[in-house]
Amino acid sequence: VSMLEQASGKKAFSVGKPSPVMMRGARKELSLDAKRTVMIGDTMSTDILGGHQLGYYTILVLSGTTHSEDLASYSYRPDTVLNSIADIDVNKIDELLRETTSCSQEESQFFEVA
Repeated sequence: VSMLEQASGKKAFSVGKPSPVMMRGARKELSLDAKRTVMIGDTMSTDILGGHQLGYYTILVLSGTTHSEDLASYSYRPDTVLNSIADIDVNKIDELLRETTSCSQEESQFFEVA
C-alpha cells in the first residue's frame, strides 16, 4: 500500500469486510433496503456487530472464530445461528426477514436454525 501511496501522492483509505463504509456502499450499489439485507459472518465482534449497526438481518455461522458457548458474553445476538454456511436455506431467508421486520429491533426474536 505504501508504494501505491508514494506513486500516487495520495493517502490510502482501506475498506474491507466488515467495514460499515464497505457494507453500506455495497448495499446502496445494489439498491437494497437495509431491512432486506442479510449479513452472514463467523465473527460476533465484527461481522454480526457490523450487521446489527446497519440494521441488517444477521446470520452467524459457527465455522469460524465464534462458538456457541461464546454467545452469552455478548450484549447483542445474531438473528440466526447455524453450524455452517452450508446450512443456509435460501428458500427460508424471505420468511425470516418477514418475521423479523414485523417486530421492532428490541422485540426481534433469536432464531436458532440448525
